[in-house]
Amino acid sequence: MLEHAQAKRGHLAGIEFSQADAQALPFGDGEFDALYCQFGAMFLPDKSLGFSEFFRVLKPGAMIAFNVWDSLERNPAMGLVFKVLSDVFTGDPPQFLTVPFGWYDHDVISAHLEQAGFIDIQVEDLAHEGSHPPAPVNTR
Repeated sequence: MLEHAQAKRGHLAGIEFSQADAQALPFGDGEFDALYCQFGAMFLPDKSLGFSEFFRVLKPGAMIAFNVWDSLERNPAMGLVFKVLSDVFTGDPPQFLTVPFGWYDHDVISAHLEQAGFIDIQVEDLAHEGSHPPAPVNTR
């Protein structure tokens, strides 16, 4: 992802891409005007620590924006995958999909942000329906 970002946007002035642990950011206090996290916040093992780090590196009054997936119930394709896996592995179904699709509750998200020090918190649902052409069928 970093290579792709660098190839697409590395030419922009003032833009630098780097890999870092979101729970121990290698930046000083108040270095950034904004922070954006694309489908990553739900993977933080300690969300309070991660959001505290985000707050620490932002300048006062700066903005954080991030997105997360909604529940498996609201994501039919992945919900179906989870159901099939649960039906196949009845004794011990794999739980890996509950991580990316398990942190969506507005009150829980807001509480983590407030605990880290953020104010003027706005959480909203944005429905987006994806589609993909059908896979080719081999008729041999």
